[in-house]
Amino acid sequence: MCALKINDGIRIILSATLLEMKLGALVGAEGVITACFDDDKRKNRGCMVMFHKSFEGHYIWFIPIDSIELCEH
Repeated sequence: MCALKINDGIRIILSATLLEMKLGALVGAEGVITACFDDDKRKNRGCMVMFHKSFEGHYIWFIPIDSIELCEH
């Protein structure tokens, strides 16, 4: 389990997984975690993130855990 939790402010960082998902355009975007699926038993660990600006018409996206950086705000 990681230290991320619901309502944490995050920033998207580059990872191979993010690029595989074709979400590289989100690098640098900031948002808030709405759900976290980070159990070690999960095949695809990550969080549902609500962004401040929409991306491809949507505000909420699944972001892989290795692409999430906790904001220091």
